[in-house]
Amino acid sequence: MRLEEISNFMKRSYLYKSVVFIIYLVLYNYALSREYLWSMEQDYLHSNLSVYKMVGLDKVNISSDKMVTIGIIDTGIDLNNPLLSKFITNGVNLVENDKPTDDNGHGTQISSLISSFFWYAHCPANLRIIPIKAVKGNGTCSTDNITEGIYQAVRRGANIINLSIETYVDSFNLRKAVEYAESKRVLVVASIGNQSISVGYPAAYPSVLAIGGVTEDKARAIYSNSGAEVDLVAPSKVYAFTLDSSYKEYNGTSLAAAQVSAAAGLVLLKYPELEPDQVRDIICLHTEDVGPYGRDDQTGYGLLRLDYIFR
Repeated sequence: MRLEEISNFMKRSYLYKSVVFIIYLVLYNYALSREYLWSMEQDYLHSNLSVYKMVGLDKVNISSDKMVTIGIIDTGIDLNNPLLSKFITNGVNLVENDKPTDDNGHGTQISSLISSFFWYAHCPANLRIIPIKAVKGNGTCSTDNITEGIYQAVRRGANIINLSIETYVDSFNLRKAVEYAESKRVLVVASIGNQSISVGYPAAYPSVLAIGGVTEDKARAIYSNSGAEVDLVAPSKVYAFTLDSSYKEYNGTSLAAAQVSAAAGLVLLKYPELEPDQVRDIICLHTEDVGPYGRDDQTGYGLLRLDYIFR
């Protein structure tokens, strides 16, 4: 073999080894990334095991070829969280002309809890989240933004709208937006508020699933509002993601509402033909009575129980 041929052979050999090495590094880093994400997901799910057991999610395993889309009208979502980014679709920012980036943390808490229910029920691929930023970073929000958020969620394809927001002004436009969602076969779920007073809006409207909170021992959380509008309750002390992709404990009826939104999504995966009022009935009539016998103004029909729904 001539010197020139040897030189060319060595160059080709070096190039081949370099390509193989680069491919190896890419695959290795991909495997590490997948392992890290899996570990991150499992750690987060483990933190809420008591919550999942309390609402019977540990006995639910959903298999479906359908998709469910939940519009979350809130402070946006952490677009950089690797466990949440895969769920995001078609979001919008009503506060400023930008992406629906969460600069408060509340919307990310709600999104992480909703998505965790789908992870735990073995159907994360069946969920899509529409983040609708209607609340400013300081936590303030106009009724007009909530109203527009409902219209945007419906137009962007939501099956369910989560509103972990309360106002104590009965707005004509907000009421009409809720009625519009119902007419388009979109279920609205809302928290009732944390002031230990009457139920806020939009939870107080008849077609909205109004959600209160309970403690670990299934007693009404002392801050959870009450009234004839309360439909049911869910655990109000949970773990949720922060804006740095870690997680910590939070309290409030906002988080209870997120669990019911997730539950409604699982119901629609199993029974996609149901109308919003039928989903409401199924959830409310398959609860665990945790207050005075029958429906009451503190806990509604009772505690969310997914195992009762799917048994």
